[in-house]
Amino acid sequence: MEIEMEMEAEIEARISVKLDLMLKKMDDWIKRMDEEKIKDERRRSKSELWTRFAKIRLPEVEKEDLVQEKDLEQVPQEGGL
Repeated sequence: MEIEMEMEAEIEARISVKLDLMLKKMDDWIKRMDEEKIKDERRRSKSELWTRFAKIRLPEVEKEDLVQEKDLEQVPQEGGL
């Protein structure tokens, strides 16, 4: 009877250790997945911000470039030596 109880306790201890290891691995895996998701969201967010910025700013920059090009065209070309 005593031997059976010791064996049961040993089996329960082994199972408990294995379950703890499995839970730790699952927690680590979930943490990695969360970190990857956060990184992906940050990348996507940066990309979306850049796209919005470009949509707003690019036409302004193009207009400024056109104005500068016209100004340069209007400046008389001076001959060299």
